[in-house]
Amino acid sequence: MVRSVLLFGISFIILYPIMTKISIAFKSSEDLFDSTVVWIPRNFTLDNVKRVMEYLDYYTAVTNTLLLSVSVAVLQLVSCALAGYGFARLKFWGSGVLFALVVFTIVIPPQTIMVPTYLHYRFFDVFGIYGLFTGSKGVNLLESYWPFFISSALAMGLKTACTSLFSGSFSGRCRRSWRKPLMWTGRACSRRSSASCCRMRRRRS
Repeated sequence: MVRSVLLFGISFIILYPIMTKISIAFKSSEDLFDSTVVWIPRNFTLDNVKRVMEYLDYYTAVTNTLLLSVSVAVLQLVSCALAGYGFARLKFWGSGVLFALVVFTIVIPPQTIMVPTYLHYRFFDVFGIYGLFTGSKGVNLLESYWPFFISSALAMGLKTACTSLFSGSFSGRCRRSWRKPLMWTGRACSRRSSASCCRMRRRRS
């Protein structure tokens, strides 16, 4: 009983703003100023939706958002999977410390790196090569999608440490689960090869 009450209360807190916005979206101007109309509109209309879609250029915005989100997600997934697999598969001196530093970035607030990131992409220059040949401070990438692509491709996006951690643990489990079958297969092959060699020697003798 207590569990059901808690679930109902939490669900209501989450769904109440969404239900309110949906109800307001289909209300006319008369219903908005009528205190007797609460949830169900008295004068149902789609003018608000049409007006917002025209002002925001909705279809273009949705297309750009989908392209940006899908490309960033794919780049971040590939880069974090490679990083996690490298930490799980390649063991070298200091790999544990490096992986701990990667995981530690989860607790760093994004606000602390907001200004350095802004300045980095405002005057973007790799090792000062662009400024060496042109004499300028760098290239302004703030008015483009390149900051998203570069950060995702280099596993430097928001919360990439979580993805790297999951990829590393998954790669480690796969490595441990594949090791035993491969060992048994190798032993079986070595036994078969040794038996065939013995047979060949007997035939020759």
